[in-house]
Amino acid sequence: MNKSDHAISTRQSIRTQPVGATEYGLAVVIGLGVLAQAMLAGRHIAFDSSITLHGIIGNGVFTLQAVLAGLLILRRTSTSLKVIAGFFVVLLVMQTGLGYVARSVDAAAAMHIPLGVALFGVAGLQIDRIRQASKV
Repeated sequence: MNKSDHAISTRQSIRTQPVGATEYGLAVVIGLGVLAQAMLAGRHIAFDSSITLHGIIGNGVFTLQAVLAGLLILRRTSTSLKVIAGFFVVLLVMQTGLGYVARSVDAAAAMHIPLGVALFGVAGLQIDRIRQASKV
């Protein structure tokens, strides 16, 4: 490898670095959190059970996703991973807001539920893309 090839290789590795087990693990935990949200919401609707744990886990999922997005930015991963993670954060902000509003406005609940389904899809996409980009 000559000097110019090495310089190009170094620049490319600095530009995009592979993700590790930490990012992959966070993505899986976030996906499981979104799944738990659906189960808790279903119990609340079917059995009129408490929604408190649903809210606590929702805030935890949001926090973990914000941390994951920050890690992906700091690690200089691919643009697509950063876009997916950032988009997921935006969707979670919307979902959290709708969740609080849905306590008193039924129309918000009508949007909160399908957005939750979409979030599960985005969580799966994020897990898959991070797995592909990782050393795991």
